[in-house]
Amino acid sequence: MSDVDMPYFKRILQSVNFKNTVWQISYFEESDKIRFQQQFKKLGIKADMICYAKIENIDECNRLIHCNKQQNLFN
Repeated sequence: MSDVDMPYFKRILQSVNFKNTVWQISYFEESDKIRFQQQFKKLGIKADMICYAKIENIDECNRLIHCNKQQNLFN
């Protein structure tokens, strides 16, 4: 996620109640996670509403926050 992705995420934020949405973010390297944290902070998403999972741990993140269902954002 970089600055070029921000318009896309801003559009998503307009489509969901992001203050009550738990975000599941996967990453490969620790530097990716740090960059994501910075970008989500810019968007105003609280850190406690984000579950970060290193790619090999994505199933654990699913269990922790019950993200087995995805919202349909644009209907």
